[in-house]
Amino acid sequence: MTLRRVLKEEGHDVIVEKRGDNGLAIAQKDSFDVVVTDMKLPGLNGLDLVRELHAGKPRLPIILHDRPRHHRNRHPGHQMRRL
Repeated sequence: MTLRRVLKEEGHDVIVEKRGDNGLAIAQKDSFDVVVTDMKLPGLNGLDLVRELHAGKPRLPIILHDRPRHHRNRHPGHQMRRL
């Protein structure tokens, strides 16, 4: 079961974006309670995404996740959660 599915089943709004640059644009203009992102992202890597978000929204909680090697090529992307 994915984190997205669990959060949705608990009644939370979930937005998923697979590119770091697109995720940054969305997170900068919308309000989120937390951002969950992966280290490996196309467009803008997870660490740079965290730096950019923190610069503009220093109180926004961000969870940076680095999947185990054997999972890295399966589902690249980052997930933003609106709780």
